[in-house]
Amino acid sequence: MSSFLKKKVISKCDNCPLQKKGLSIKQDSPYILKENGKDILIIMEDKQPSDRFKKFDEYVKNYFSSYTIVSGVNCGCTSGEFPSPVYSIYKYCNLITEEFTKQFKVVITVGSALNAITQTADISSWENFSEFLFNQTYFYTPFQWNKKIRVYPIPRITYWMDRDTFEGFFVKKQIVFIKEYLKNYTEYKIDPYEIIDIKDNKQFSEIINENRNNKLLTWDTETNSLNTFVDDFKIGCITFTYDGKKGYYWPFDETPTRLLNRFFQDKYQITANGKYDLKALYNKGADNKRLEEDITLLYHLLNTERKGNGLKALAWLIGFGGYDKKLDEYIKKYKIGNYLDIPKNLLLEYSVLDAIVTHRLYEYAVNHLIPLQPRVYEAYKKYVIPSIPVFLKMEINGMYIDKEYLNTYHNKLQREIKEIEIEICKELNKNILVSSNEQLGYALKEYGLPNLGETKKGFYQTGDEKLVQWKQLGFGIADKILRHRQLMKLDNSFVGNQIKEKEGKGFFETRLESEDEKETGIVKYIMSDGKVHSTYMPAITSSWRSASSDPNGQNYLKHGEEGKAFRKIFKCPENYLIGEADFAGFQLRIAAILSKDKVMEDIFLNKGADIHSLNAVAVYCRNMTIDEFLKVKGEEPYKTFRYKAKNQFSFPLLFSSSAYVIYATIKNEWSEKELKDYIEENKLIISKDRNDQDDLVLTVINDIYKKYFETYPELKQWILNQHKTGKEKGYTDSIHGCRRHLPRLLYLGTNLNREELSKQTNLLNIATNSCVQSFEFIEACRALIEIDSKMVEQKVKSLLVGMVHDSDVVYIHKDEIEIMYKIIMESMSSNEYSIPIVGELALGEIWGFGKEVTEKNIEEFMK
Repeated sequence: MSSFLKKKVISKCDNCPLQKKGLSIKQDSPYILKENGKDILIIMEDKQPSDRFKKFDEYVKNYFSSYTIVSGVNCGCTSGEFPSPVYSIYKYCNLITEEFTKQFKVVITVGSALNAITQTADISSWENFSEFLFNQTYFYTPFQWNKKIRVYPIPRITYWMDRDTFEGFFVKKQIVFIKEYLKNYTEYKIDPYEIIDIKDNKQFSEIINENRNNKLLTWDTETNSLNTFVDDFKIGCITFTYDGKKGYYWPFDETPTRLLNRFFQDKYQITANGKYDLKALYNKGADNKRLEEDITLLYHLLNTERKGNGLKALAWLIGFGGYDKKLDEYIKKYKIGNYLDIPKNLLLEYSVLDAIVTHRLYEYAVNHLIPLQPRVYEAYKKYVIPSIPVFLKMEINGMYIDKEYLNTYHNKLQREIKEIEIEICKELNKNILVSSNEQLGYALKEYGLPNLGETKKGFYQTGDEKLVQWKQLGFGIADKILRHRQLMKLDNSFVGNQIKEKEGKGFFETRLESEDEKETGIVKYIMSDGKVHSTYMPAITSSWRSASSDPNGQNYLKHGEEGKAFRKIFKCPENYLIGEADFAGFQLRIAAILSKDKVMEDIFLNKGADIHSLNAVAVYCRNMTIDEFLKVKGEEPYKTFRYKAKNQFSFPLLFSSSAYVIYATIKNEWSEKELKDYIEENKLIISKDRNDQDDLVLTVINDIYKKYFETYPELKQWILNQHKTGKEKGYTDSIHGCRRHLPRLLYLGTNLNREELSKQTNLLNIATNSCVQSFEFIEACRALIEIDSKMVEQKVKSLLVGMVHDSDVVYIHKDEIEIMYKIIMESMSSNEYSIPIVGELALGEIWGFGKEVTEKNIEEFMK
């Protein structure tokens, strides 16, 4: 190697975070730890201590005869823990090159060493490949390498060597897969592709005509912003392919809408995160509001265990990993924030490859993944895909914000925050910044509160858990600090900075007075139309439930006066009311349907569906019948009993196999007197905690748990069956075909420590509640699609504007209350199951605080 090249390598090492630890460079090629053949290249995270490496080498030797082991970094480091981001460490030591690697047939990466191949955050953990029943456990070497080699990630050695864990179980699975692959080894090659830069509308029209018989169309857009509602939003280009081999780049600016609509006509549209692209085109006047496939969603549902299903991550599965490397390097070098500022010669290849990669991922799924999980695909096609145009409508419609009220409310919160800060400082006899944990910690220590834990610097820990403990001990100062934090969160996270208008300027042309200030809370999401337009992500969670962002309406306060004050920020348009369409007792009904518990069925079919009252009877009033309790449930103490049953254990115990799930709730909400009275009244023997100490809380929750499941014996059996299914199959399915992948349940190990037992309990809980949550999502989707269809059919002025969990938010025109009530109730109610699913509609001027509409009182709303 020339002295010039050596100098460059040394320069890289001088900047490496590992070099700052005093580690020196050893050589200019991979640090070879063991050379024993050329079939398999094993890349370790680093050099490894000699005793550990010897054990690992012996382990490998039991399974393979031809292998070479190298260190992922070339300095002989044995740190075990690398600074974040880990992939950047391997970028400095980028000596695992194609030239070195191509002599092998398979690569095994240990722990973080997979970053030595990817050198990117796209995929950074072996856990992305742990769902081995239906998905591949490997990826391929980078796109720019001519020879493609399979890479099999395994966990770091300390996770499984000499330990009885799932990680070790997975390593053995990988060994079996590698052996099978080597037995029938053939070199993997990527089919060639062609990129065509379309010059004008005439050529674009000719391409459309040439491909009129091609039914598949995979397309994508490049834009200047991820927010399609900003005033200067622009689409730079559309890229597309009909076959995954020939890709086209078409500048968007001068595209006639008529030509664009013909482009999409009669095509089976394949996208990646396609709802965004549909929204982008809609905002530019294109009449295309549908798609047939969304690759990011499809791959997520086929493997709910994988952490990331973005296009860049999925590309590694088919040999296109890192196809955006040059573009990424350019963006970082020149700090580009707008993709349309990237030179066309660089953007062109990358953007066309987006479409080509999307198409090839679809083909791979059709040929290899969907046949293994046909019911998952069926649920995705029947419910998820048809819901996307409806979620798109919600995003486009948005919700109006009362800017004047928002400012007033912000100012009120600021006054309350200041007042409580003065009170806290006065009581502490010290002028401090209350939001500073350090200043507060020192002040509380001087104040004389009991020591519940200190930091290394010597001041009290002041997390919410500590404050709650001090509050329970009777220290009022802790309650004030908790209230201060609650107000700060409400103002900063939900409401936002005050909007400062300037004379002669519009609302959205203003800037905060200080350049250092940034918009917070809901303020930063208000667009020039005076609305917020949340982004909805159907089925994006592991349990298939939906989520929303920018802003996330699922986090907004709903209950109490504070919730009511906050929700006033969302205002009704003139001549409209805000409706919230929901399902009555939905998750409890689903549990009754799935478990077929006779007691639950009786409550829903014959006792007015008041299951919380039955739970109160089961725990607090076992000498009463449910009929007797229902007559007095509005009186004390029965009203309180019902409240506790509903809010403290009805839902948590429904989806859990452990009494510990309600431990924190009981501990925080029950006084010591209440605990002792309950124990005495029920003649309970005091339970011991893990340290063999008396535990009043544990005593109470063990009794509640026992009584709860004595009341619902078939529910308990259903939960146990779900656990058994998860352990036997490595997944659980809902009745609609939704699957939650849980490969870790296939091997739980033996002699588990406390942490591992806690993980196992959590996995078993997931095996239960995922079925309920996916059922909830499917029914919510079904109803949403039906509501939208009927609204279109009847040409109403009312608008769907949001969804929170399974609740639809609707602007209902005052002339259409009866029509919309009928549409919503018909769409949300169902007699398909053993327990009827019942819809509810609350209507008013404040979102979430309306009055329930019924057939008896609907005329009141119409007046």
